[in-house]
Amino acid sequence: MRHNPVNRQRNIASYVFAAVLLFVFAAVLFQMVIPHTANVDTNELVTSRVVTTVTGRGTVIRQETVLQASATGLLYELVEDGEKVAADSEIYCIYPSVDVGNAAGVREQLRIFDTALSDLYSAVGSSSLSTLPTLREGVYLAYSSFVDAEQAGDVAVLQTQQKQWLTLLNRMKRLTAGTTYEKQIEMVEDAKRELLSACGYCVTGTSLQGRSGYYWSASACDGYESVLYPARLETMTAAALQDVLTNEKTTIGADCVGKMVFGTVWYLALPTSPQDASVFTVGKSYAVTLTADGITLPMTLERINLSEEDALLVFACSRQPDGFDYEREQTVSVAVGEKTGYRIPSDAVVRYDGEWGVFILRGGTVYFRRIASLANGPDYVLVSVKDTEPEKATVYSYLAATDMLITCGKNLYNGKVLS
Repeated sequence: MRHNPVNRQRNIASYVFAAVLLFVFAAVLFQMVIPHTANVDTNELVTSRVVTTVTGRGTVIRQETVLQASATGLLYELVEDGEKVAADSEIYCIYPSVDVGNAAGVREQLRIFDTALSDLYSAVGSSSLSTLPTLREGVYLAYSSFVDAEQAGDVAVLQTQQKQWLTLLNRMKRLTAGTTYEKQIEMVEDAKRELLSACGYCVTGTSLQGRSGYYWSASACDGYESVLYPARLETMTAAALQDVLTNEKTTIGADCVGKMVFGTVWYLALPTSPQDASVFTVGKSYAVTLTADGITLPMTLERINLSEEDALLVFACSRQPDGFDYEREQTVSVAVGEKTGYRIPSDAVVRYDGEWGVFILRGGTVYFRRIASLANGPDYVLVSVKDTEPEKATVYSYLAATDMLITCGKNLYNGKVLS
């Protein structure tokens, strides 16, 4: 009996169709009955503490007076930048006979001498050697007082000054015993004196207004000394501060020989938004980090000058660290508080059924958990440990400390079963 080729092809097609239909039915049945298989990454919850900050461009303001001299020539400072000087102390010398064109070269030579002296004072690895010039002066003054008391016949003063003189003299001998540094120091000091003697006569300058203060050289003057001062901060707004910085800067003349800074308190004016200003409290101390030095100082918030558009935070500080850079404008960061919560990777946070939250895995089943954000980082979200909206717990529970966080997964939904 011969088979019909057409019927045979039809039978084969029927078999193939039935096989495909059976496969599709099996796949659907598998999806309905067998738990889903999915690759997910999980992590335990981590509790972290985050410092919240307000960052901006701050302006340093002090009580400053520019020093000006009528004489021109070689300017030689007698004190270091930032050094405290007594009232009416001599703080600089001007040598008029030195041509202005040669002044820079002479100043550089004096700088070399001063650097050499500083190196010699510290060469023995003891800071006590740097007191030699002061000791020499003390020995001389004590001896002079001793001689004066002897001539006056004042026995009580004579005994006191004699004891002081001998004590200082013995101390200086102990410092220089067994070394040749004193001779080297004297050589450099002699060379320095010869150079200054060759510069001719000297016109000295003193601090102003009979007040003690801190001296800063002409290179530290920026033209804002007369327009930015503490009293002006009482009513200054952030916009007004910006206007001063843009339009009121004065020109520093060639007669400027430095400036005096009075008082131990200095101020930092920080423009910010009214919203950011609302988290601050006047009279409270804050940790302020100044990026120019990378130093953090405690500062007291003295006032908040508010306007409709902005706010100006005015901080006061009485600390003056050695070598601190009072650069007029610098980026600052103010720590305003600390927050503790669960640190969640940003990629794990989802918007689900109108709520912000995360997926967790428990017993092979995926669940959605609500979260309440406290702060945002570059790659994380800090969420509250406590449920801030407990009334929503009947729909979706809040994230708990024992939950296993899903940090990576696809096609997740509440109630999904994973094999």
